[in-house]
Amino acid sequence: MTFPSKLVPFTDSEVRALVQPRPGEVRVGQVVSVLGASACPEAWQQAHRAGARYALLGIPEDLGPRGNLGRPGAEGAWEAFLQVFLNQQANHFLPSRQVLLAGRVQTRDLQEAARDLGSGIEDVQRLRELCAQLDARVAPILQEIVASGLIPVVIGGGHNNAFPILQGVVAGLRARGEDWKRGLAVVNCDPHADFRALEGRHSGNGFSYAQEAGLLASYFVLGLHEGFNSQEMLDRLVACGGRYVTYESVFVRGELDFDQALEQATSHALAGSSPVGLELDLDALAGMPSSAQTPNGLTCEEAARVLHHLAHRVPVAWLHLAEAAPALAPEGGSRQVGKALAFLVSTFLKAC
Repeated sequence: MTFPSKLVPFTDSEVRALVQPRPGEVRVGQVVSVLGASACPEAWQQAHRAGARYALLGIPEDLGPRGNLGRPGAEGAWEAFLQVFLNQQANHFLPSRQVLLAGRVQTRDLQEAARDLGSGIEDVQRLRELCAQLDARVAPILQEIVASGLIPVVIGGGHNNAFPILQGVVAGLRARGEDWKRGLAVVNCDPHADFRALEGRHSGNGFSYAQEAGLLASYFVLGLHEGFNSQEMLDRLVACGGRYVTYESVFVRGELDFDQALEQATSHALAGSSPVGLELDLDALAGMPSSAQTPNGLTCEEAARVLHHLAHRVPVAWLHLAEAAPALAPEGGSRQVGKALAFLVSTFLKAC
């Protein structure tokens, strides 16, 4: 087994450069394990045997959102996250020593190829072709992580990466002897179902492509916004066995409360007895700089409750945080994005 060619691992010196030490205190970046640029081919397994449970992976790209006619900027979320997460206090609340800092997917060449592309028909088609190339880079890395027994924690990038994450996780489980022929369960906290037509890869059709590929055993969308999902897409989602609870049904009309919505998501995910992927699109958070930023949505605390509840109740296969776009934030907003992502990941690690 060899390292996937498109993984860019961290070195200890690169991590140290991100950490701001203070006398008498220990930062998360000082205790997490690092895959290392010169690690042996069995590095994933060695990290797992040494006590790592989670593998942090970044996908710094905005090809998928742009291919979905959305705004750019999601490529900066990984760096914004690291600046905050690695400088948190390493104390007994957070299992820092169980975290492996794996690295990032190599995306710079793809981003450069997309730099001058706009929203014309040919440009959008090219963005979708580049997104498909990214799929082929992401899936093998996820396979390596899961095959070694680690739980991936992925920071995007766009929500397009949900498709290759599913591909890689299923392949990794099969490599471990767990053949989930019907696919896996997914709970997606998202204003959008991301179940658009199979029209070329982008951030709006990761789950429809996953359904077509037989990777989805069950799918639940929590917090879907009623005004931003077509009837055709909703009908197709339900016809495939998917379910959803809308934001308006909880927070506007009060047809059910938040805890009841969480229980519906949990029950649907557990029904098939398969591993469960947790997906959180940062578009779901009110005021969060993202491709489809919205003034009405969950608070960061409510999003953390989603992750805590599900991570505590279901057999989690991965966590994926997508669509945060620090480049769209006002001055100083990059730290806001980084703190939100670090808070959400920390909540997950504490609950899982």
